[in-house]
Amino acid sequence: MQRSWRLFSILFLPALHRLGTARTFAAYRSYMPGLVKVQVPRSFARQRSKLVDAAPKPAILRSSASAPVASPASVVDEIAAIALVTGTGVGGGFLALPCTTAPAGCLPSAVVMSSLWLFMLGQAMVVSDVIVESSDSLGRPVSFSTVAERSLGRSCGVLVSCLFLSLMLLTHASQFAKGGQLLAAAFGWSYNTGVLAVSLSMSAFALCSSTGIAGIMNTVLMCAFMVSVTILFCVGVPKADWSRLIRADWSACWNQIPTILQVLVYLEVLPTVCSLLKNDRRRIRRSVAVGAILLLLLNVCWSILGIGLVPFCSSGQYNCDPVDVILGAGGSMATVLNVLAACAVGTTVVGTNVSLKSFFTDACRGRSNLVLSFVCALAVAVPLGVSLSSPAVFFRAISLQGAYPLVLLWGVIPPLIGLAMNIARRSSIPRSKQVLLLVLLGISIISVSSRFAVDLAKVKLG
Repeated sequence: MQRSWRLFSILFLPALHRLGTARTFAAYRSYMPGLVKVQVPRSFARQRSKLVDAAPKPAILRSSASAPVASPASVVDEIAAIALVTGTGVGGGFLALPCTTAPAGCLPSAVVMSSLWLFMLGQAMVVSDVIVESSDSLGRPVSFSTVAERSLGRSCGVLVSCLFLSLMLLTHASQFAKGGQLLAAAFGWSYNTGVLAVSLSMSAFALCSSTGIAGIMNTVLMCAFMVSVTILFCVGVPKADWSRLIRADWSACWNQIPTILQVLVYLEVLPTVCSLLKNDRRRIRRSVAVGAILLLLLNVCWSILGIGLVPFCSSGQYNCDPVDVILGAGGSMATVLNVLAACAVGTTVVGTNVSLKSFFTDACRGRSNLVLSFVCALAVAVPLGVSLSSPAVFFRAISLQGAYPLVLLWGVIPPLIGLAMNIARRSSIPRSKQVLLLVLLGISIISVSSRFAVDLAKVKLG
């Protein structure tokens, strides 16, 4: 028994540490060159090798002339890759989902989420293909920015970095607003005091801590978030009124697309996943598909639970955010949701700050530390100023992310890279792959242009 527990700890604890560290820096690695592999400590690797060799193997795992020996390390890596995909999609945007999906109702929202999930899964397969192609070609792990620059030119690489920066700043603005609102409600502070406390304390911790401490903190917050989600469903399901799921308003689907798209995105972690699985296309696709399915199920269930717990007004508008309604009601649900919200905001703010610090460290290479400190502080101060204006910044920033920069970065650019690299020609089904690239590109262009036309019309009317 003691030997079995020791074997389990050696096999899986390094993967959990790797998961937390990799998730912290996955966003930065996706856009900038110099992707760094997260290594399992050598002492762990030696002990794991000895114990795995000494442990009795089932017949199906024993080496033979006809069957290769299964590698426990590869299984651990694949589990870590699945967790990275699911964990990257989970964050502060999770708190915006009930308010976003409630106007349309259960069935329309589930259809929209499933459709956008398929769209993102198709884009994920394209992104992983181009990353593997470029990594094999260069003989080293590459970032998405490197792939874009090699295939579409330096200007596209710069565009990718600019879109990344805009997404990170909008993430800061949304999470500062929500975190400040929650903290103010919990301690009876003013909204501005809560925003300042959340933004300055968590940003200072992330920017001043070592990479190892930041990774450990992110791991702890993510694990606490998943535990809180489990408890939330256990407590909330018996209290929900499931008759509320019948209502449906398909006309409200258009407005929820940007937020849902932002909640379902996980493509920034794909360079890390490809490196982790050693560019094995089959394992990458399997891990991405499983992780994406888990992410979809989590968000659909959370949307359904939110609709079942909080009634929708006949006027078609919520009196306020369903999350605020649950928190205001008090009780066990509010306690669990408070912990969940704190972990969601915390892991997002910490990860975003560390990604921005790495981004600016690379951009300011050769300059003094004073310049680096200034731009990092500026990257916190600008979103902070925006978030101080209103708690509504939370929803507006998330919607803006999904409407423009996210669709451009993960909708338009990946198919263009795929077409430029001619990845369809090397596929076993070249015509279908070419059609997929064109369809994904067409949907992305139509989405951005139609969204821009609608927003422009609103500005003219306003």
